[in-house]
Amino acid sequence: MAPPPHTPTTFISHDALLGLCNAALTAAGAHGDTAHSASLALIAAHVSGKYAHGLTRLSSLCDSLRSGEASDTPAKIRRVSPALVRIDAMENLIFPAYDHAATHLAEMASSSGLAAAAVINARGVFGPLWYAAERVVKESNNKCAALVLCNSAAFVAPENGGTKRIFGTNPFCFAWPRPDGKLPMVVDFATAASSRGEIVKRASNGTPIPSEWAVDANGMPTTDASKALEGAQLCFGGHKGQCLSLVVELMGSCLLGTALGMDASDADQQKEAGHMKRGLLIVAFDIDKCAENGHAQALADAERLFDAMPRVPGDARTHARAKAEENDGMISIDANLLAKIKELTKADEDDADVPAAKRARQ
Repeated sequence: MAPPPHTPTTFISHDALLGLCNAALTAAGAHGDTAHSASLALIAAHVSGKYAHGLTRLSSLCDSLRSGEASDTPAKIRRVSPALVRIDAMENLIFPAYDHAATHLAEMASSSGLAAAAVINARGVFGPLWYAAERVVKESNNKCAALVLCNSAAFVAPENGGTKRIFGTNPFCFAWPRPDGKLPMVVDFATAASSRGEIVKRASNGTPIPSEWAVDANGMPTTDASKALEGAQLCFGGHKGQCLSLVVELMGSCLLGTALGMDASDADQQKEAGHMKRGLLIVAFDIDKCAENGHAQALADAERLFDAMPRVPGDARTHARAKAEENDGMISIDANLLAKIKELTKADEDDADVPAAKRARQ
């Protein structure tokens, strides 16, 4: 998905952008692991072309920290069994828990074959869910596949349910490793017809949405993203999407013991995550232990399947990252967004972020 058209673009190095994001989160009250983990996730989403889950979420994360909705308390980690780790995020942002989960799951799955991480009490927006799945694949040195489910505040009305919000956008994510240095194949989608972040982004840009995505406050289909935020989102695929959303709600809320999406207050539902204590379930599968013919054959069979497809899920991210690498390591970013990030840091960096050689080519 391309950024909004006709906006001025500039370039910044990864390290400089990472420094700005770290500074913004630190100024908001995050320190060390929290700021660094969150910054890496948002930049990864931006570079992958997933702008709705990338740097546009930085302001929301800073708001969660400044308002006290999110703390900066280190997570508590407990091995419940050889194949289950419980990570209490302690009302912090989710991103350090992504790192903890990947480390523990890679180790546990290598011995147990299957392993799960139950993350509880996280606050704020979760950013790109595929980032958590990719972290597991990477940490396991391509030995594991990963499944990720999470809940959210209720933004979605059930089929034929008017405007009463019951479900979260309830994303579902699965990552499968690929050989020869390829990025993992990742399926990542909200069980709502759209992610919340995409509607928020379109409302900010004044861009319309498909009428199948949401209803307004009167329960009527709308193409106005701002009216959609006042009404309710809809599940994709009618009753089938609703059933999948229900499964995610059960596994991402009831199974973990976290709040149901519909338990969030009306005020909290007007925010992207609000004061809701959110849950996340990650399951890792050691492919060599699961597959009858072993890891190499499993990956080879998967590649035959991918080769038969006109488009593999995750291709857009792969192409976006490849394009980013063509810019001599410089990251293209909307100039207005970069200015907002600098405001969050109270910094006033100038064109020193952009080497003279790169500026000459602009």
